[in-house]
Amino acid sequence: MPNNKKKKNLDASQRCALKKAQRAAATRRYRERLRCGQVILPFQVGERTFDLMTQFDLLSPDKFHDRKTVCAALAKLFTLGINALLRERITGVMHHTDQRKSR
Repeated sequence: MPNNKKKKNLDASQRCALKKAQRAAATRRYRERLRCGQVILPFQVGERTFDLMTQFDLLSPDKFHDRKTVCAALAKLFTLGINALLRERITGVMHHTDQRKSR
């Protein structure tokens, strides 16, 4: 992708063609992710989430402004949360089944 200096030297039709090419590349990446069963969702991360990532040693406070590191830590936190919910659900189902047997 050209930097802003190069964009200023382009005429309108070249800028339009560049935008179309960038959009086409973004669409290809989006469709490839969908084909693989992935979705990218933009969302805001608040103070509580940063606290959790720090608490679980997924992110150090000096890395809060490093977007790539924050994304990786957030993915790990998300995975930990899903695994905890699944464990809780399985344990709850097993506990619920045990209660039925004792009746």
